[in-house]
Amino acid sequence: MIPGMNKARKLVVSTLIAGGLNKPSAENYEKAIYMRYPDEEDYISIVYDKIGQLRSAGDRVEREKILNDIKNKIESWDACVYVTSKEKYEASLDTSKERTKPIKGMYKCKEKECGSDEFYVWQEQRRRSDEAATIMRQCAKCGKRGKEN
Repeated sequence: MIPGMNKARKLVVSTLIAGGLNKPSAENYEKAIYMRYPDEEDYISIVYDKIGQLRSAGDRVEREKILNDIKNKIESWDACVYVTSKEKYEASLDTSKERTKPIKGMYKCKEKECGSDEFYVWQEQRRRSDEAATIMRQCAKCGKRGKEN
């Protein structure tokens, strides 16, 4: 074992206890993290993330989901605490909600197989606010995207 690792592990347990977990639960969560991430660097980076998640968990069910994430090495956006945020983010990327009807005749698709003249058109502010918005377009038939500045 790495020198100082026992001290770090004890600190994690005491932090979890201070966050409202009882000692057996805190030791169980810490042990699960250590078993999945025995390398010191991995352990340190993951443990702080998981401590934050466990301390903000509302109830036992949420803590069990976090423990399941730990046991299955589920991290980052795929962790249960981020699922709602991830869904919101992915929904924000879907601009189809903003579109009403495709505009016909304004553009012609450059794909050889397509050639459609129906496009969805919208604006995005991709640069500083004092510069003009970028006009985005997407072919209604094949989905090819383009832009104008």
